[in-house]
Amino acid sequence: MINKKNLIVMMFLLFFSSAAYCETKNFVSVLSGSSFSKSASGSLQTSSFLGQPLVFSSADSRDLVSQSGFASSISKTSSIYLTFTNQTEDKVFSSQVVPVKILVKTSSGTITKIKYKIAQGEGAAFGDEITYYDNAASTQDTILFNENVAFTEGQQINKITVYAMTSYMDKTWSDEYTVKTQGVSSNVSILSPDPLTKMSTLDPKIETSEFDIKLTTVTVSLYKGNAVSEVNKLYSVSVSSTSQEYSIFNSTTSKISYLNSDIIKEYNSKTGSSVPTVLTSNTEYTLYMTFSNSTVYPSLQFTFKALGGGVADILTYPSPFNPKREKVKIRYLLANESSVTIKLYNKAGKIVRKLIQSSYEYGKAGTNEIEWDGKNYAGETLATGVYICEIIANSSYGEQRRYTALAIVGR
Repeated sequence: MINKKNLIVMMFLLFFSSAAYCETKNFVSVLSGSSFSKSASGSLQTSSFLGQPLVFSSADSRDLVSQSGFASSISKTSSIYLTFTNQTEDKVFSSQVVPVKILVKTSSGTITKIKYKIAQGEGAAFGDEITYYDNAASTQDTILFNENVAFTEGQQINKITVYAMTSYMDKTWSDEYTVKTQGVSSNVSILSPDPLTKMSTLDPKIETSEFDIKLTTVTVSLYKGNAVSEVNKLYSVSVSSTSQEYSIFNSTTSKISYLNSDIIKEYNSKTGSSVPTVLTSNTEYTLYMTFSNSTVYPSLQFTFKALGGGVADILTYPSPFNPKREKVKIRYLLANESSVTIKLYNKAGKIVRKLIQSSYEYGKAGTNEIEWDGKNYAGETLATGVYICEIIANSSYGEQRRYTALAIVGR
């Protein structure tokens, strides 16, 4: 009979010898009811008897699999003979059909089978296995898994994992690779005309924030006045996943983006209309967009005022501002790309700071913004009071100036 002391010693020796053996084979521990066997390639295979527990871990895998009850084998193994390299582009795809590329390579035998499965949506479970390659007589030791995988509409965070098996029966699943798709963004908004000032130049660049054109049909309409009315409609153009009659969608940025005059020329040419190519100064317009297949945003409506001049508008905010706590933002609209100079004057008309003066630094047509810390040339914070901001824009159309006031407090 084995006494308690001898039993403890035997268990310690068994654990020590098992751990030493397992270390060389990348195993942590193999518990009761388990057995080892080697494949033709020399890799270590494991199995467990019916109803017996088994714990398996490998230095080549981050997975820890524990099985008990009626489990008879490990469903996910790890092989040092199979490697996976993700070659899918590291970007957010604007389409729901994504070209996934993963290089599968074996250092022993040939690749006879490749399968994959996908999870659609953040935190979603993996679906059924799909066979990509199955050839028992394969002579290839390297195969590029290159599949156009279709993810569900609107699921922006998805995962894919790939399985491979060799002629020596080595088999394993790859890591889980994340695939990001754009989906219909919940924050689609009007970027231009300027949403903050609600102003535009006479030829505004109309632009939205990013969304996926593959998911929806977008119709953009412009109306004269502050209401959506057929009587006041200037034009209505559309783009969809299957056709783009007008060049209003930028496929690189996934944005509606176009110069108003360009679309009006297209519209007049195709419809025989005579819509003016530029807007009327000091007049309100309404931009209206509908997304026919979108459950997030059925429509967007934005009313703005068109202003003439090289510098169409200036907005300073916050004003008044406290230089100890914040900077003031100077936001201005340019009719054309221009060389810009910004000067700050005190109430006596003396220049206290010049922010931009460069023949090679140009402001773009549309909205521009710069910050000022409320300090003069010497780096001293200016006194509390009202200051005048002058913007000078020079372009091929000549020189344009515009002025506005801003106030400093709390010095």
